[in-house]
Amino acid sequence: MKTKTFLILIVGALCLLFASNYSFAQGAKEKLQKPDKSGVTEVDAFVNKSFEAYEESLKITEGVSSIKFNKESKSLTNASGEPLSKERATLQLGELLVRAKKQNDNIQALQDMQKSATESVKKCSMAQKPKATKNMAKGGEALNEVISETKKQVELIGKQIDEIKSM
Repeated sequence: MKTKTFLILIVGALCLLFASNYSFAQGAKEKLQKPDKSGVTEVDAFVNKSFEAYEESLKITEGVSSIKFNKESKSLTNASGEPLSKERATLQLGELLVRAKKQNDNIQALQDMQKSATESVKKCSMAQKPKATKNMAKGGEALNEVISETKKQVELIGKQIDEIKSM
C-alpha cells in the first residue's frame, strides 16, 4: 500500500511540475540575446543584420502598442494615458507602417544572407563550426521572430488606421 501511495504522489508531483513549466512557457516571450562573434564573416554579418531587424521589430511593436483606442468613448491615448489627437495618432501609425513595410522588404535579403552564411559554416574550420552553428541558430531564431511579428504588425497597424479614420 505504501508503494501505491508513493507512486501516486510522484505522478501528482510530475503533473504539477509539467503544468507549471507549461504555464510559465506560455508567459511573455523572453527577449533574444545576440551571441558573440563566431569568427566566420558571413555568419557574423547574418547574425548582426538579423538582430538589427529583431530590435527594430521590437521598437515597432512598442510603438504600436503605445497608441490606445477606446472604442466606447472613441478616444485615443498614448502610453502615458494622455489624450492623442486623431491626426497625431494617424501620423504615428503611418510612420510605424512604413517601418514595418521596410522590415518586410528586408526579410528576403536576410533569408539570402542566411543561405550564404549556411554555406560558409559548411566550409569553415572544425574549430569554428560549433560557435558558427550556434550563432546561425540564434540568427535564424531572430529572423523567424521578425518574419512573424512583421506580418502581425502590418495587419494591426492597418486595422488601427482604419478604426481611427472611422471615428
